[in-house]
Formats: sequence, structure tokens, C-alpha cells
Amino acid sequence: MNMCSICKYAYEETIKTLNKQLAQMKEEKDALAALAEERARQKEEKQAEVEAGQALNAGLKRIMRERSNAARSITPKKEHDGFLAIRSEQYLEHSDGNEFVGWRTVLQTPYSAELDFSQACLAIEEDVFGGGIIKELGCDEVDLACDPAGISDEDSVVLYRVLYKADYRSSYWEMVLFTTGSLCVPKNRMPQPPKKK
Repeated sequence: MNMCSICKYAYEETIKTLNKQLAQMKEEKDALAALAEERARQKEEKQAEVEAGQALNAGLKRIMRERSNAARSITPKKEHDGFLAIRSEQYLEHSDGNEFVGWRTVLQTPYSAELDFSQACLAIEEDVFGGGIIKELGCDEVDLACDPAGISDEDSVVLYRVLYKADYRSSYWEMVLFTTGSLCVPKNRMPQPPKKK
């Protein structure tokens, strides 16, 4: 064998090896593409399940709200969100040695006290903060980490604390709002007196 045939042989072997490696890489690429496609399909299925669950949850919340509104004679029962201001009162708040007058407003929710706290809390916060109820009541700002005694703007109504209460007499969850000023409760958020027969 001369040098040329050795080089040619080495060249051919190198080409065979590279072709084998290339074929193996293509197989791996195809396997990864198939895996990515399968994962994308699974993701779409999970997303569809989540959306179906959210639609079911929204439907159940709507039914619960409508039943609650009917039981409390709130009209229109299908349109009203079911949140009523039961009571609003001034009180003396003590904070870091300071005293100031704060306001405590109790909102009755449309959610049954039979719901556990985590379910009720999530639904209530979604409606009150995400649904615009807090803005409708005239609250300018929500700052649950602030020191209410340190708020200098007396014209601004700031929500600084929230508590939850399951009222078993009425059978509904209540949300207690602590603010630096009085909330403006519209008539549609006030309980209606029983109709005379």
C-alpha cells in the first residue's frame, strides 16, 4: 500500500464515521422533535382542562351568587354581585403609641359560610379587589403593609387591614375592611328592608 491508498482509506473511514455520527444526530433530533411535539400536545390538553375547570368554577360561583341574592331578596339577582355593606362604624385605632380614628366596614359576601376559609378568601378577594368593588366603595388605595397612623393625606381613603368572618347566623362569609376614612356605600350595596305584604 502506498501513501495515497492509506490516505484514501483513512479519508473513507473518517467519512463513514462522520456519516454514522450524522445519522445518529438526526435520529436524536427527530426523537427530540417528537418529544417536544408530545409535550406541546400535553400542554394544550392541560390548558384545555384548566380552562374547562375555570369555566365550571365561574358557573358554580354564578349559581351560588344568584341563590344567595334570591335568599337575601337582592334584586336584580342575576346582575348584582351579592356584596352588601352591613355596617360601617368609626373606632379608635391604636398604632405604635399613636391614636387615630379609623373606619370599620363589614361587607357580607354571597359566599356560604359552609365554604372553607381558603376557598372563600380566594373568591372574595378576586371579586372585591379584581372586580372593582373596593373602588366603587370609594377606597383610593389598598396598602395592607402601611402604618395607618402615618398616613398624612387626610382626603385619601386607604384600606390598611382586612379580616374575614364566617357569620353562622346569616350563613355567609363577611369581609371586614379597615380604612382611614368613611367609605361611600351606594344604595345597591345596602341591605334592603323586607317588603311589606
